[in-house]
Amino acid sequence: SNPSAPHALLKSVLVAMNIVYLTSDLSLQHQLDELGGGLEILVTSTLPRGSGLGTSSIIAAAAVYSLARALGRVYSKKSVIHLTLIVEQLLSTGGGYQDQVGAVFGGFKSCSSAKKLPLDVDSAMLIAPQKFVELFDSHILLIYTGIPRLARNLLDSVIFKWYHHAQEFRLIFDELCSTAHKMEKAISEGNLVEVGRCLNAYWTQKRKLATGAEPAMVTKLMNHLRPLTIGMALAGAGGGE
Repeated sequence: SNPSAPHALLKSVLVAMNIVYLTSDLSLQHQLDELGGGLEILVTSTLPRGSGLGTSSIIAAAAVYSLARALGRVYSKKSVIHLTLIVEQLLSTGGGYQDQVGAVFGGFKSCSSAKKLPLDVDSAMLIAPQKFVELFDSHILLIYTGIPRLARNLLDSVIFKWYHHAQEFRLIFDELCSTAHKMEKAISEGNLVEVGRCLNAYWTQKRKLATGAEPAMVTKLMNHLRPLTIGMALAGAGGGE
């Protein structure tokens, strides 16, 4: 339950996959001996911690898939996504609802979940014109601000506001859903300008949910870049990294 603990992510993967049982009467050594002597897991990433690119969920998904193959298990991509969601909840970061989809399914996609428990994330691939993909790739720019955000802190704030301003927040979530559908349409039609407009609208809506998610330094940077762009937003928890 402590995301900052050493190897917390990989420990959560082992528990989520029922490789290690916390409630077992057997010692950890005994449980690992039953696997043939234990596991050696090496994880590397060139992305800085707190980059806002869903690194923890992506690493968790890669670990789930790799361990499944090593143990002779066969998981569908949807199962990997769902297991990663469980890993993130065990890790208590508050995130992990859709970040892993970007790693499991490449390209443009739309993610949604029905209003039910347990949460079930569905992914639909978006078919964009090839010329649009090339144009998008040649225009997109990613800047690392060096200002990390922990998803749990921002989500706690959002939930608190939800309880105190429920109707107002429902309207904002409705706007976010509407913007997402407009973005889907713009991508499918290959309309880069409309994609930029949707990105701007998305960020305006996200700032209403996560107050303080845009540090003053980032605001200044975005204001300088605005004349040169058609759309901007911050990635990550609450749009906060």
